[in-house]
Amino acid sequence: GFQAHASNYTVGGPNQSRYFLPNWGSNGHTISVLPTFEEMTSVSAGPEGTKPAHMVPDPKGQFMFAITHGGNSLAVFEAKTGQFIKQIQTGSKNSKKGQGHQYYWSPDQDYLYVTDLDDDSIVEIDVRNLIVSRSARDVADFPFGMVPDWKNGYMYVIGEGPGAVEIERPGRYVTQF
Repeated sequence: GFQAHASNYTVGGPNQSRYFLPNWGSNGHTISVLPTFEEMTSVSAGPEGTKPAHMVPDPKGQFMFAITHGGNSLAVFEAKTGQFIKQIQTGSKNSKKGQGHQYYWSPDQDYLYVTDLDDDSIVEIDVRNLIVSRSARDVADFPFGMVPDWKNGYMYVIGEGPGAVEIERPGRYVTQF
């Protein structure tokens, strides 16, 4: 009786030996951890309705992150065991859905950048200390995607524009910062 609405799943990092499948159903809040398909376990990623969606492996192999679509947070797991470590608050408490979306790693792999659709923001996660180290609010209306230009020190955020998630958005601009 296992049901997962997985937006993506992965084995991540050089020392990672487990599959992580997010359950982001209507009130989903668990991650299924599979060292093999015979030994599946379920781990909470936060309270009911957290909706873990995008699984992000730590390139250094220590952590696995779940970007949530309902919890204003990232859930952090130990990559080798699948043990839940903590939640990192990424969006404001007033966010409509708390939906993180796209991510990029810094070239040194010490920082994880995540867009937050509802807060129109991008956050920088210090992966070694597991905290938000910086954030930029109102970077774009519904910042669906981003493209880093590490060489020149810029991040380009693609704004999809106003409207409900279920509709086509105008998305005619990019913000440079």
